[in-house]
Amino acid sequence: MNIERKIFTGFLFIFTLVFVLSAWAYFAHFETTLSAHQRIQAGVVNANVYNDLQNTLANNASALKSLEGDGDIALAYDTVPWLSVVGVGKLKRNFQRTFENYPYINAVSFYKNNALLVKLANEKPSLEAAIFEASLDLGMQGSRVAVETDMTLFLQRQLAQNRIRGLRYLTLEKDDAMWLITPKGYARYGGDEIKKDKAFSLGEQKLVSSACARVENTGYCLKSLISHEYYYDALKSLIVRTVALYIGVALVMCFVARYLSVLIMQPIKTLEHATKRYTEGDFSPIELKSEGEIAIAIAAFNTMGHRIKNFTGELQEEVRLRTQELTDANQKLTRLASTDALTGLYNRGKIDELIHMELERFRRFAHPFCIILMDLDDFKSINDTYGHQAGDIVLKEFAAILQTTTRKTDSAGRWGGEEFLVLSPGTTLTGAKTLAQTIIETLRQRTFAGAGKASVSIGVAQYRQGETYKDFFARVDRNLYTAKTTGKDRVVG
Repeated sequence: MNIERKIFTGFLFIFTLVFVLSAWAYFAHFETTLSAHQRIQAGVVNANVYNDLQNTLANNASALKSLEGDGDIALAYDTVPWLSVVGVGKLKRNFQRTFENYPYINAVSFYKNNALLVKLANEKPSLEAAIFEASLDLGMQGSRVAVETDMTLFLQRQLAQNRIRGLRYLTLEKDDAMWLITPKGYARYGGDEIKKDKAFSLGEQKLVSSACARVENTGYCLKSLISHEYYYDALKSLIVRTVALYIGVALVMCFVARYLSVLIMQPIKTLEHATKRYTEGDFSPIELKSEGEIAIAIAAFNTMGHRIKNFTGELQEEVRLRTQELTDANQKLTRLASTDALTGLYNRGKIDELIHMELERFRRFAHPFCIILMDLDDFKSINDTYGHQAGDIVLKEFAAILQTTTRKTDSAGRWGGEEFLVLSPGTTLTGAKTLAQTIIETLRQRTFAGAGKASVSIGVAQYRQGETYKDFFARVDRNLYTAKTTGKDRVVG
């Protein structure tokens, strides 16, 4: 996958991930809307009940203290009710306003030392009502008040004011009892168990229940019953809108991602092509109009290409020179390793290697070859008489004689000291002796500056089938020894 596709795929992936998470959060929010509403309702129930009790206590605290101070509550407690008629009448008038403001408060009871002193009732509660009783300390020694609240009546009024679409009923559960609450009334429910997110029928209506919301300090569980059609139609509508929104935004994102990828990749591709050209030796500058950091990068790339071009040319010339020097040095090393420094002929190691190669060739193809072993006569006396410098001249000029008299296929070398050797492949003993005699005749005609005349004794031998190198060379050496001991300046073979 190229970078352009990676950028495009990355944009699409990030968008899809964010969209899926957002959709999930939206669905989760929708799923918890009913439960959230229930918790709000439960909080309203709890807050209103306790606020009512606090308000009741605050509004009537002075009256209660006044009655207790006048002895009306004490006398009533002492079972002399007629003495407390005036005080209870005052108290009832005070609480009548509370009952008018909070009609779901059924009764308020006053206790002294845990004994009921007086109870003021708003109305007789329904047998189907869910009653919640809360007790508060009055702040006077041994005095407290208990308020009975009709929670079903309170929720009925809340439901009648509800603004949530599709919400039909509320249920209030405690232990094994359940109350079904409508905007117009309430009653105990004796049907099958109502489970969360499970559709069930109530009369001709099909409903779905929310989760349970606990009302604090009451032990009651509050649920909402919403229309089945509204619940699932809302979900379907939400799904359709979500998918449509995703497709629409995805198309827009595709175009945006495509545009951004092209915008980003155009300079990168230009730089990529330039890099390929650079590797092929084409350092022509990049021609692309751009701005900002891309323009700076292109200018830097062109400068780098110019420098690389100059550097490459200099480097190639330097490599050529160094290669030539290395080649010359290798050739020189090769010559030094295989030639004699004084005469320029092959040294003993190289000649010995060539003889063994010729032995192998003979064993495979039976090609004849000969060795001509030579020793300059009385060379020590030349050194002693004329000096070593004159002796070196004789050695070098004798080497030149060998190079001019031998064939190109022959190999001439200095065997050691004043001894020389010629390897003559493809030659019989007769041809080798002829060559040796030519060498002797040429040397006889030569006069060396500062040393006069010189002669050479030569032993010649042709290799024989089955002969070892040691035996072969011993035979050549014997022939040379014979030439030396029988008068010198001759060929023996």
